[in-house]
Amino acid sequence: MLDWQKMVIDIAKCYHAEVKWRDEHYVPTSVEEHLQISMRSSACMQIISLVFISMGDITTRVVLEWGFTYPKIIKCVCIIGRIGNDMVSHEREQLSEHMASTVQTCTKEHGITVVEANEKLKVIIEEAWMDIVHECLHREHPMALLEKATDLARTMDFMYKREDAYTLSFSLKETLTSLYVNFI
Repeated sequence: MLDWQKMVIDIAKCYHAEVKWRDEHYVPTSVEEHLQISMRSSACMQIISLVFISMGDITTRVVLEWGFTYPKIIKCVCIIGRIGNDMVSHEREQLSEHMASTVQTCTKEHGITVVEANEKLKVIIEEAWMDIVHECLHREHPMALLEKATDLARTMDFMYKREDAYTLSFSLKETLTSLYVNFI
């Protein structure tokens, strides 16, 4: 079976697990348990893999196989995206049936408020950024690949800095206008 087929099967299994959590009103016992599924369902790994493939000759079979193992840098990108999304969409998601977010999981795990949970989750995001920097400094893989992973982390950080700009994409209008219409 090809690696990309395994990747599609993996994300489908993660989506299935999340639907099961939602239907059973299950809240994972720890943020770590939550991230075992939700970081993989964030699709960040799939995005990075497609970016790697689009880079041409620099992306060898060995590089793709490495990418499909969820190495530390890719896990960190997924964590930044997942937790960032959960923090800014938590209130909105409370209005409908949904699976427990990392915010809810953190409040349950530590017996704390949403505000306190967000502070704990920000620490996890900062640790993920430190790990990304560490991976880039040690350059065990071509810097061009590490830069692409870092760029996706930056994008996730931007998309979820103040609100869920992925879901509420109209909030990007001003930024996109400044980049492509009113550029200097």
